[in-house]
Amino acid sequence: MNSTRPGAIHRQRNPHRAPRSRFVPTRHAAQRYVERFEGNLSESAATERLVALAGKARRTGGQPGGARVYRLQNLTLIVVDDLILTVYRRTK
Repeated sequence: MNSTRPGAIHRQRNPHRAPRSRFVPTRHAAQRYVERFEGNLSESAATERLVALAGKARRTGGQPGGARVYRLQNLTLIVVDDLILTVYRRTK
Protein backbone atom coordinates (compact mmCIF):
# COMPACT_ATOMS: atom_id res chain seq x y z
CA MET A 1 0.00 0.00 0.00
CA ASN A 2 1.32 3.43 -0.92
CA SER A 3 1.55 5.56 2.23
CA THR A 4 2.17 8.87 0.46
CA ARG A 5 -0.58 11.35 -0.13
CA PRO A 6 -1.48 12.25 -3.70
CA GLY A 7 0.20 15.49 -4.65
CA ALA A 8 2.62 15.41 -1.71
CA ILE A 9 5.97 17.01 -2.35
CA HIS A 10 8.95 14.84 -1.52
CA ARG A 11 12.32 16.35 -0.83
CA GLN A 12 15.27 14.36 -1.98
CA ARG A 13 18.28 14.27 0.29
CA ASN A 14 20.96 16.63 -0.92
CA PRO A 15 24.17 14.58 -1.30
CA HIS A 16 26.25 17.65 -0.44
CA ARG A 17 24.67 18.08 2.98
CA ALA A 18 25.42 15.85 5.91
CA PRO A 19 23.17 15.05 8.87
CA ARG A 20 23.75 17.43 11.78
CA SER A 21 24.84 14.72 14.18
CA ARG A 22 27.62 13.65 11.83
CA PHE A 23 30.03 16.48 12.66
CA VAL A 24 32.07 16.89 15.85
CA PRO A 25 33.91 20.19 16.34
CA THR A 26 37.38 20.10 17.85
CA ARG A 27 38.24 22.43 20.70
CA HIS A 28 40.42 24.38 18.29
CA ALA A 29 37.47 24.88 15.90
CA ALA A 30 35.24 26.12 18.73
CA GLN A 31 37.96 28.53 19.88
CA ARG A 32 38.48 29.86 16.35
CA TYR A 33 34.71 30.28 15.89
CA VAL A 34 34.52 32.39 19.05
CA GLU A 35 37.62 34.35 18.02
CA ARG A 36 36.58 34.97 14.42
CA PHE A 37 32.78 35.12 14.50
CA GLU A 38 31.07 35.42 17.88
CA GLY A 39 33.30 36.67 20.67
CA ASN A 40 30.46 36.64 23.20
CA LEU A 41 29.87 32.85 23.08
CA SER A 42 31.28 30.30 25.47
CA GLU A 43 33.30 27.46 23.98
CA SER A 44 30.50 24.96 24.66
CA ALA A 45 27.92 27.23 23.00
CA ALA A 46 30.26 27.64 20.03
CA THR A 47 30.55 23.85 19.78
CA GLU A 48 26.76 23.51 19.63
CA ARG A 49 26.51 26.32 17.09
CA LEU A 50 29.16 24.70 14.87
CA VAL A 51 27.29 21.39 14.85
CA ALA A 52 24.11 23.18 13.75
CA LEU A 53 25.89 25.28 11.12
CA ALA A 54 27.82 22.33 9.73
CA GLY A 55 24.54 20.50 9.19
CA LYS A 56 23.40 23.35 6.95
CA ALA A 57 26.70 23.89 5.14
CA ARG A 58 27.40 22.68 1.61
CA ARG A 59 30.40 20.62 0.71
CA THR A 60 32.35 22.60 -1.86
CA GLY A 61 35.50 20.61 -2.36
CA GLY A 62 38.41 18.72 -0.97
CA GLN A 63 41.96 19.40 0.08
CA PRO A 64 45.13 17.31 0.05
CA GLY A 65 45.16 14.71 2.79
CA GLY A 66 41.44 14.04 2.59
CA ALA A 67 40.18 17.24 4.19
CA ARG A 68 36.79 18.43 2.98
CA VAL A 69 35.67 22.04 2.68
CA TYR A 70 32.15 23.05 3.68
CA ARG A 71 30.74 26.56 3.27
CA LEU A 72 27.77 28.45 4.60
CA GLN A 73 27.57 32.15 3.71
CA ASN A 74 30.88 33.61 4.93
CA LEU A 75 31.78 30.61 7.12
CA THR A 76 34.24 28.00 5.85
CA LEU A 77 34.76 24.74 7.74
CA ILE A 78 37.66 22.33 7.23
CA VAL A 79 36.58 18.78 8.05
CA VAL A 80 38.56 15.52 8.27
CA ASP A 81 36.87 12.25 9.28
CA ASP A 82 33.78 14.21 10.37
CA LEU A 83 35.85 16.33 12.78
CA ILE A 84 35.61 20.07 12.23
CA LEU A 85 39.27 21.04 12.51
CA THR A 86 39.01 24.78 12.03
CA VAL A 87 36.82 27.56 10.71
CA TYR A 88 37.54 30.83 8.99
CA ARG A 89 35.83 33.66 7.15
CA ARG A 90 35.35 33.17 3.46
CA THR A 91 37.21 35.74 1.42
CA LYS A 92 36.38 36.82 -2.11
